[in-house]
Amino acid sequence: MRGLFRQLRRDRRGVVSIEFALVLPVLVVAFLGVTEIGRYLLLEMKIQTSAAKIGDLMTRDRDPSTASLTDAFNAVPTMLHPFPAGGNSRTIVSAVIKEAADKPPEVAWQLDGGGSLAAASKVGTTGGDADVPADLVTVGGTAVIVAEMVYDYDPWLLGIIGDRRLRHRAYFRPRLSGMRNLK
Repeated sequence: MRGLFRQLRRDRRGVVSIEFALVLPVLVVAFLGVTEIGRYLLLEMKIQTSAAKIGDLMTRDRDPSTASLTDAFNAVPTMLHPFPAGGNSRTIVSAVIKEAADKPPEVAWQLDGGGSLAAASKVGTTGGDADVPADLVTVGGTAVIVAEMVYDYDPWLLGIIGDRRLRHRAYFRPRLSGMRNLK
């Protein structure tokens, strides 16, 4: 019997398999965590660029209209692909105007779409005071277009990054018109 124990003690076959079995769960969790964080960062970038694209598209139009803005909203699912847009996203475009130096900037018009998420604008509501950086809007000048993109993030795998609402804004000045009104 002693000889058998000595032989087993000297036998090193299978030691790597045991070490691999101990390390494998840690490697799998690390891989899934990196995948989840990468997916979250990709979504952040897509939301930021989508807000910028929508705002940029609006400021190119000589005669802005509800129809042209609705067309831009219809492109949101494509911009966010592979992430679902429907009930997870909302895009809000506002025009902010400051009529006089002694008055705060106000929201001249606002339109939303690009998803069915229930989300309000952080800029303000039509006819109300606008929450924008103070030096962004010129007195009596053209409107400043603010495009907001809101998305409800749901974790994919491990929940390393929990449920959260992502929101990005993009500010633009119109190129061809004052955009004080939306047709």
